Amino acid sequence: MIWFFVSFFAWVGVTFFRKHYAIPFLIIIVALSAFRYYVGSDVDDYVNLFNNAVLGRSVPVESSYSLMSVALNEMGFNFQALMALYAFLTYMFIYMGLKEISRDKEFLGVVIFFIYLIFYFPSMSIVRQALAAAITFWGVYRFLHSENYLKFLIVVATASFIHVSSIFYVLCIPFYIYKPKKVYYLLSIGVAALLGFTFFGSILGSIVDIIGFDFKGYKFQSTPLPAPVFLINTAILGLGFIYILMRTKLNHKDYFLINIVFFILIIRLLALDFQAMNRVSAGFSIFIPVFIYQLVFVRLTKKSRIYFFIMLAPLLIMSDLFRATKDYSYYQYTINACIYNSPCPVSIVGSLPLEDLLTPEVLR
Repeated sequence: MIWFFVSFFAWVGVTFFRKHYAIPFLIIIVALSAFRYYVGSDVDDYVNLFNNAVLGRSVPVESSYSLMSVALNEMGFNFQALMALYAFLTYMFIYMGLKEISRDKEFLGVVIFFIYLIFYFPSMSIVRQALAAAITFWGVYRFLHSENYLKFLIVVATASFIHVSSIFYVLCIPFYIYKPKKVYYLLSIGVAALLGFTFFGSILGSIVDIIGFDFKGYKFQSTPLPAPVFLINTAILGLGFIYILMRTKLNHKDYFLINIVFFILIIRLLALDFQAMNRVSAGFSIFIPVFIYQLVFVRLTKKSRIYFFIMLAPLLIMSDLFRATKDYSYYQYTINACIYNSPCPVSIVGSLPLEDLLTPEVLR
């Protein structure tokens, strides 16, 4: 599985060469994302949307996707060019956002590693939402942290043109302004955990029935407990958040990251009983790497930083093992270098015939 090798390169780089490996590693993962062929859980959906758009049919997503699809098709490009464009723009805006925070090479190395660990793989399935998240990420550090709220709202409006859920990024303004007492965080986490482990889905379904709300055909009801990796990551996030909240002296700008991670944690706890709820917070996970760097990493001694990355190695291995056993949407890696005219995929890792990759994930 190719991701084990990429993860090994990432871990060695951030552990021993973090001031030098960031840009080469970023180029590698952007290229792997841009030229992947049916790698990612929703790729088949995006291909169908592309094909319908170029045929002039109505597609049930934001008009930006159709406009880009039609424009590329008119120039002779195929759907791979669209995937490449999304990948390039997503990580260009992420990089621009990181440069707004700091130009320190160690900062870039550490944060890009955590972007790979936390945000990279989801970004290959939530393609539109990932680009919208990246645009907002840049906008937060370019405008919001300078308290230029109007320009930040313009950025949010632009991101909403890419993915409608970006309207939730308006919450970044109160996240930046408010500093609740620590006890309120703890009480809210307790309530969210109670609802998530009991009947949140049923309550949500009753509310939806009363107001007559509908969204993309979702059934608003309790769902089975999520996969073990979701539970493990939620537990790690929750315990880490509570530890940092209680043991760290926070300044004003720290509260912005604290509030975002708190929001993600609450949504993940509620998603224990209604999994679709996690889509609300998925885009906000782009801020977790900065949270880890500013509230954890910079407070470690030089020796402790080595131990820190040694402790992270099992988490990296666990994530790759999950992808290797989940399904072939991540396990079988195929590269498609032909973005013009017809695709020309070549299987790099995996033994399935290329035509089998076209099978939608729900039928796998």
